[in-house]
Amino acid sequence: EELDYNQEILTEFVDQNEILLNSDQQDIYNDILRAVEQNDSVRSQGKLALAVASSGITALLLNVQSDLAELIRQTILIVWDKAPMMHHYAFEAVDRTLRDIMSNNEPFSGKVIVFGGDFRQVLPVVPRGRREDIINACLCQSWLWQYVKVKKLTINMRLKRT
Repeated sequence: EELDYNQEILTEFVDQNEILLNSDQQDIYNDILRAVEQNDSVRSQGKLALAVASSGITALLLNVQSDLAELIRQTILIVWDKAPMMHHYAFEAVDRTLRDIMSNNEPFSGKVIVFGGDFRQVLPVVPRGRREDIINACLCQSWLWQYVKVKKLTINMRLKRT
């Protein structure tokens, strides 16, 4: 299913929607494209991008010989929604899995990972955890944090729509 897409339709979609981005969104969009070394959208160039939710991220913890592992080998961009709600151990486990699948020792095996979410709104759930435990569970407490480039959306689009 991830490989079943029409490049022409996606290129048209990008062309129609890119002009609608505000300056913050355009800046982040351009950074992501530069990170995957493209001048156009990922799928419209025949590359593979995966979108995952935090609730489904365990699917990335898999056997290196599986079909899903092969799909991940073909992936150059992973967009991980609601990332701040995950314990930093989840990021480290995905990092190790990607390194195993790709036989590459770079962080996240050199793949571009976009972590979506607001650290001020959604924190990791730590059962019976104190404030200190919750803070220590955040991605920013992981050794991987040094490889993260933080980008912020500052324009409140919800207010603009009303």
